[in-house]
Amino acid sequence: MLVSNPSAPLSLRQALQPLIESHGFWQVLRAAFAARGALKREARLAKKPGDLNAHLRRDIGLPPEAPPGKAEWQDFR
Repeated sequence: MLVSNPSAPLSLRQALQPLIESHGFWQVLRAAFAARGALKREARLAKKPGDLNAHLRRDIGLPPEAPPGKAEWQDFR
């Protein structure tokens, strides 16, 4: 078992060894890949407030966006 010393940082191998001993190598590896995939999904799903529709903007307390104005090409008809 590992003796923890808060002042000395652990290497990756030292940090993962107790997990591997208790759960097995393949389970720890699978959990690491699942966590990496969750982070990528979360980053992909994160939106800017400008990307939200009016209903979601209202639900989180943002003012509704003004409707888009006429396009420049429509002014010359």
